[in-house]
Formats: sequence, C-alpha cells, structure tokens
Amino acid sequence: MLDSIRNKKLCIFDLDGTLVRSDSAELPFFFDALTTLHDADISRSISDYPDRSFASVINSLKGTDKLLLSKALESKMLEFVTERYWEPLEEGVLLFKTAKKLQIPTYIVSGNFHKPSLKKIESVGLDLDTDSLLTTNVDNESKLSIIQSLMHETQCSGVEVLSVGDSAYDERIAQELCISYHMVDL
Repeated sequence: MLDSIRNKKLCIFDLDGTLVRSDSAELPFFFDALTTLHDADISRSISDYPDRSFASVINSLKGTDKLLLSKALESKMLEFVTERYWEPLEEGVLLFKTAKKLQIPTYIVSGNFHKPSLKKIESVGLDLDTDSLLTTNVDNESKLSIIQSLMHETQCSGVEVLSVGDSAYDERIAQELCISYHMVDL
C-alpha cells in the first residue's frame, strides 16, 4: 500500500469513502433539501449526473439562480455534517499522513460543498491547509478538471501523481488523466 506513494510529487485524495466513512443518509438529505428549495422533477441518483457532484446536479436545473441555490444547499449540508459523527478510514488516513510526512504536496478533491467537506476533515483530525481542499462548484462541477488544473499548476506529469479514492468513478478519472490510482479497501 505505501509503495504506491513512492516517487510521487503530488497526491490527490477523494474525501467521502476514502478519508471518512460515507454516510448513507447524506445523498438523500441533499436531494430532499434540493427539492424543498427548488421544485423540480430530477433523478435522485448521483451517478445519473455527468460529474457525480452536487454542482453537477445543480447545474442540470433549468430556470434557477444556480449560485444562490448552491449557497443555500451548502448551508443545509453544513448543518447535516455538523450533526453527524464522521469516522476516519484507516487506510486512506494512513496514506494521507504518509504523504504529508514525506512532504509531498497533498490535496483533497471533493464533489461535495467546501464548508461541509472542511468540517468532515476537521472532525477526523486531518491536518490540511484550507487551500488544499478543492471542491466542485457551479462554475466547475468536474473533479477531473480540478485535478487536471492542479497537475498543470504544479507542473506534474501523470506518472508523478497518485490519486487515492474509493470508487470506479475515481479510478476512471485517474485513467483519463494517466495518473496512478490506489483504491482504498472499505
């Protein structure tokens, strides 16, 4: 497991299911909050949206102020996250702490909102500069494009980057960007 980090110049971690245990009530809560704030007949399956992010769902809506809706939903999701216990996931946390100890630039990229994601990170005791948490938003709903921009900014080629995640979706992003991928065991 730790061999996957060797010789990397950039490490990118997914959050839910990788560093913290996912809460099965989170997605239903998001969709309930969304339908309360915006009356729309939409799919309640995150995998039905091209970038599988909250922003991707919001951007699929017609005739609404997406930024205003996003801010309202972020507030609702922060309430949800604050009221829950978030369990750290051992393998992901070990890789994260190892990358930090080796002084490899380390980022968390999430399809969730920024403030709730930061709250989860704080609740499991991970040391992360807030600038190293990158989340999708209505202007950039794609984790892939966030990672691509990060690679460009850090001038890292695919072989120098490790992505750590928990899903076939995370793995597909890594494959599209030609970067190494480590799937955590749940």
